Amino acid sequence: LTFCASLVSGSRSTLVLNCILPCIFYLVIRNAQRKKQNKLSKKTVIKLVLGCFVLFSLSTLYRDYTRGEQEELNVFVSPDFVTFDSSALIMQQSIGPAQTYLAAFTFLIPRSIWSEKPISGNRYFTQEFFYERLVDSGAEITASLIGEAYINFRWFGVVSAGVLLFCLSQIIEKLFRVGGIYSVLGLIFLFRGTNIIRGDLLNTLVPLFFSFFIFYMASAKIVFSRKDSSVRYAR
Repeated sequence: LTFCASLVSGSRSTLVLNCILPCIFYLVIRNAQRKKQNKLSKKTVIKLVLGCFVLFSLSTLYRDYTRGEQEELNVFVSPDFVTFDSSALIMQQSIGPAQTYLAAFTFLIPRSIWSEKPISGNRYFTQEFFYERLVDSGAEITASLIGEAYINFRWFGVVSAGVLLFCLSQIIEKLFRVGGIYSVLGLIFLFRGTNIIRGDLLNTLVPLFFSFFIFYMASAKIVFSRKDSSVRYAR
């Protein structure tokens, strides 16, 4: 379900960070546990590095296929690297303030019901500086963690950004402590959650919400099925 949702979204970061990387690392960790290895072998590390390089190349093709070919002057001047300048540009031009964080917590409310619903940090930033690109391709440029925090709370946003990362790290640690299938969910939170550094809160929180919902429903079904089977067995 998560994989299908990633494909439908057309977002390569969702596809890679929500599905492919967590699955790869889960298989590697499980294999290491079976062999009782305390550390990854050099061969495994090389395979992971090569795998990430291949994934990056394939994800670029996936992006161009779903959103149209992107204009790239070279590897350092492309949609993949322009986001590193977002926070500096936002602070230099001092855009905002705007409540883009609210977009992450009101995403379940249809815009047809609330026409003035806040927009995401990425969309706000793209509208301000790259409006033609947004109209032509529909693609947004990420505002970055610090950039969106500045849009919402100005310089106090640096503190809010740190709080967000702290909360995320605590959630990830608890998921890893639970273990089992929830370690996969922890990996999704780890990879997708770190995307907030170059993305915005909406495009990080929403995939994590649906990932957690899917895993919660699946685990609840397993628990109830086991209870039913134990009752029948007792009879």
